Order: sequence, then C-alpha cells, then structure tokens
Amino acid sequence: MPRLEGGLYAIPAIQGKSGSEPEGLPSCGPQAVSQQSLVQILQRLHEWALQADQPHILSKQRNMPVRGIRGATNVTENSAAEILDATRELLEEVLNRNGLQEFEDIVSAIFTTTTDLTAAFPAEAARGLGMNHVPLLCASEIAVPNAMPLCIRVMLHVNTERSQDQMVHVYLRDAKRLRPDMDSAQ
Repeated sequence: MPRLEGGLYAIPAIQGKSGSEPEGLPSCGPQAVSQQSLVQILQRLHEWALQADQPHILSKQRNMPVRGIRGATNVTENSAAEILDATRELLEEVLNRNGLQEFEDIVSAIFTTTTDLTAAFPAEAARGLGMNHVPLLCASEIAVPNAMPLCIRVMLHVNTERSQDQMVHVYLRDAKRLRPDMDSAQ
C-alpha cells in the first residue's frame, strides 16, 4: 500500500467478482487510513475473501508474458469455403497443439493471405469457432516473386506462463515447406 503524508496509507476500492463488498469495512472506496486501521482492514479483507471463495483478491497480481504462435496453410482455389475450412483446420490445430482451451487467453490474432485469396476473410473462421471477443485483423502478404500461392498465415498473441520455445508453431498442407526447420511442420 502506498504511504501518504502523515503516516497514512492509500487503499484502493475493494470489490469482489460478483460486485459484493466485504462487510465490516469502513467505506470500501479509495481512502487514506492509519497503519492500525490498515491492519484491521486487511484482516477483515482476508476473512471475507476466504468466506466468499475469492482468495485471488489477496494474491499479488503478476504480469503474464504474451507469446506469439505462428501457423500457415494453403488452399487449392480462391473460394470462401476453402479459405474458411483451411483456416478453421489451422486454428483448431494451433489451439490443440498449444493446449489453448480458453479464448480469453488469446490477446489477438493477425491473419494474412497471399494476394490471390480474396473470396473470404480468414477471421470469419475464427468467429465461427467462437472467438467473438478476440481482436482479429486480416491483411495481405507482400507479393514476393515465386512465393507460395494461395497461402493463409496466422499469428496468435497469447497470455501464457509457458516460454517462447514451448510454443508450437503449426504448418499444414503444402505450407509445411515454408518452415522445414520446424518439427511441427513435419
């Protein structure tokens, strides 16, 4: 708790997940209190958090790393059905291989397609899987001569405690040729 002038401590507003407030605390809004009052408030807060089954209130909040996960696949033609099916297959495989069960863990997703794919946005497939609150972006790849045609790529940004070398990048179909150095592309 930040210490203020005059030996007072600043406490934030206290509120539980359900919007309930701990009973027996003097005004749960932001305020300045003495050290003795602070100790009493923390004791009551501890008791309340345990009774309300909300011990997370007592834990120190940690910053969780954001990691990137790459993936790519390709289609045989520029059709909405092919683009959406291939994107869905790619996303399901990326989620499965990385143990991502909650879309809440996905910070955002960027999809790119080669310039020969224009029949559908790959993000539609993500929405179809239920990623309705995940920020999604679609863009075109740079038109590099002799690059793989009809290709869909994705980069997911995820909150995870796992290290970057534990992320499994997924390359399906002919897109496996893009990263022959990766075991997950074999």
